[in-house]
Amino acid sequence: MSDTISAHDTYEFLRNWFIDYPQFLSNPLYICGDSFSGIIIPILLQELISGIEAGKEPLFNFKGYLIGNPVTDKHLELNTQVPFARGMGLISYELHTSLQRNCKGEYVNIDSSNTVCLNDYKAFLKWKSGVNTNQVLEPVCFDFLAKENISSDNKLSLGIKEPVLRRLGYELSAKEKNSGDNKLSLNDKKTILRNYNCRQRKYPISEIWANDHRVQKALNVRQGLVKKWIRCNFHGIPDNPDYGVPYYYNVNSSIAYHQNINTKGYRSLIYSGDHDMEVPHISTETWIRLLGSSIVDDWHWWIVDDQVAGYTRTYSNGLTYATVKGGGHTSPEQKPKECFEMFKRWIFNNPL
Repeated sequence: MSDTISAHDTYEFLRNWFIDYPQFLSNPLYICGDSFSGIIIPILLQELISGIEAGKEPLFNFKGYLIGNPVTDKHLELNTQVPFARGMGLISYELHTSLQRNCKGEYVNIDSSNTVCLNDYKAFLKWKSGVNTNQVLEPVCFDFLAKENISSDNKLSLGIKEPVLRRLGYELSAKEKNSGDNKLSLNDKKTILRNYNCRQRKYPISEIWANDHRVQKALNVRQGLVKKWIRCNFHGIPDNPDYGVPYYYNVNSSIAYHQNINTKGYRSLIYSGDHDMEVPHISTETWIRLLGSSIVDDWHWWIVDDQVAGYTRTYSNGLTYATVKGGGHTSPEQKPKECFEMFKRWIFNNPL
């Protein structure tokens, strides 16, 4: 599996789905996604649009696309973390100035002989390490409950601990289950709450939900098609079918795909959380400028419930860019109401 194969498989899925359900072909089709979809969706769209232009059946009524917090060019995204950190007050003026002077804006491929740049970047990484880069205002979730970090002295007591740890992705050994230790210390309780309140520690629950046969039955999931649903399979193992197949990241940048799609006249909404350090809004704004579209409606705020929800700008060729104030990676997680309002306005072709 790879970026290009994933995009092609998605295209073939869409084709087969519309062949099976032709009554939906006349409906407007929008392709939407977040995060790593910023790589996959542009590749998918290029194949989809090429098929439309070639008259390939079925003919989609494709209208546009939406990508949020889009991974687009990792080199660009890593390089813009430094100015983002300075803008957020995460590094000092002096360190930022030294980084600019010694590294010349290149923080990915640093010359090994450039020791001053290497030392500056090492200092940057130190200050970055204490920050939740998905949302710089949220706490860092240290993996205290990860298997490799739980010592025999720190492991929580059974009784309450087994279901909690299972939900947090930790499997108890047979010895632990039979330990008979059913007491939870105050520190244990605090540890559970601290880790469970971290956003990413709740993600495993989606797997518990999705793999429940009652849920699958209610959703009319075809039985036997997938043995185990995994939210994010980052560990493809060839000899373990439960973990899928190895994944190869074979597209380093999707900017060229955007440049081609941008000439076709389809509507698009690109948005960024302004507290996302993984894919800084600075990087997204940089590659949007590379598309060469002229500004139609310049920078202004958009409002939800009489409050500024972010800032937006529209371009020629149907492109709308928006920031989500207080949004991280990804914005709908932290700002669901604002993001839904943004989507609703855009999908009905109204100004944000």
